[in-house]
Amino acid sequence: METNATFLIVVQVDVTSQSQSLSFSWSCIPVLFDPFTAYYQYPWHLPEDHEKYSVFVDQEEVRQVKVNVVEMLMKISKKERDDMRRYIVYELLPGLVYGDSTAKLEKFQDAFSIIMSNLMERVTKMDSTA
Repeated sequence: METNATFLIVVQVDVTSQSQSLSFSWSCIPVLFDPFTAYYQYPWHLPEDHEKYSVFVDQEEVRQVKVNVVEMLMKISKKERDDMRRYIVYELLPGLVYGDSTAKLEKFQDAFSIIMSNLMERVTKMDSTA
C-alpha cells in the first residue's frame, strides 16, 4: 500500500503496535503519545535517540489541551521530516524486517538476527554471573 502521509498517529490501544510497524513500512513518521508504545517495548530494534525517527507528544498535555498536535507537527521543517524519513528507510527498516538468507543482495542484520544476537548476549551474561 502506498501513502502520501508524512506522519502516522500511533495510539496506545494498538497493543501489537501494528500502526507503528505500518508507519515505518510506509516511511511515515510515527507520532507517539506513550513512550511504552515503542521506546521501551522494542529496545533491541529502535535506538534510544527516538527524535531521529519519531515525534513524541505527552498524552497528558494533549488531554489537558496544553499542546495542539497538528500545530506541533506543522512546525517540523521539511528538512527535519526528510531526515527522519531517510533514517527510517535506511537505518530502521532493515532491522525491522526479515531478510532472505538465500538472496544475493547485501546481507544485513534483520529482525531475526538482531533478536538472536541479543538473546545470545543475555544467555552469555547469565552464564558468566552464575
